[in-house]
Amino acid sequence: MLILRRRTGDAIMIGEDVVLEVLEISQGKVMLGIQAPPQVRILRREIAEAGAHNFAAARAVSGRAVESFLLRFRRSASK
Repeated sequence: MLILRRRTGDAIMIGEDVVLEVLEISQGKVMLGIQAPPQVRILRREIAEAGAHNFAAARAVSGRAVESFLLRFRRSASK
């Protein structure tokens, strides 16, 4: 893990297409701005983890019919 210290207005680049900027720091909270191409999916970690857990639970309970539906739903949601 890379650890950086940044101040308000500072930014870092991830690859050539993604810019992460510190917009505000107050009361122990940081507001970040992210510039990325539209095809780059950006999610908070807890949302991604919840989605993975839900997908695994649905797949275990319902079998192939739900798995097929969830795969179609994921494809349509990512467009």
